[in-house]
Amino acid sequence: MNKLYREVLMDELGYTHSGDQVIPKFPIRTVGHSTYAEQCKTMEWYTLKDRLMHKANYMCTQCGNPNERLEIDHIAYVPGRKAWQYTDDYFQVLCSPCHRRVTAERKKAKESNG
Repeated sequence: MNKLYREVLMDELGYTHSGDQVIPKFPIRTVGHSTYAEQCKTMEWYTLKDRLMHKANYMCTQCGNPNERLEIDHIAYVPGRKAWQYTDDYFQVLCSPCHRRVTAERKKAKESNG
């Protein structure tokens, strides 16, 4: 894992580390997530996010930019699934500008299709 990305990820998760030991700064919730935002603060989500970022070589899969903030895009949603309960082909790693563009394109297509 890219060392800088690991530090950012651990900070987002609320973790610190001592050598190879990862230490939570607060209790981690792993059940009862009602909102997507809550689901994206779980260890399950961050484990998936890290694996996807690694597979994409920490670069945007649309434009190849490694310097922008990277985000995980759900290509499609399945009702009743948690944010992490998908196979990898349901996701793509995008930089913030590409993610905004792709999301806007999906929204526009959905609105035009009714």
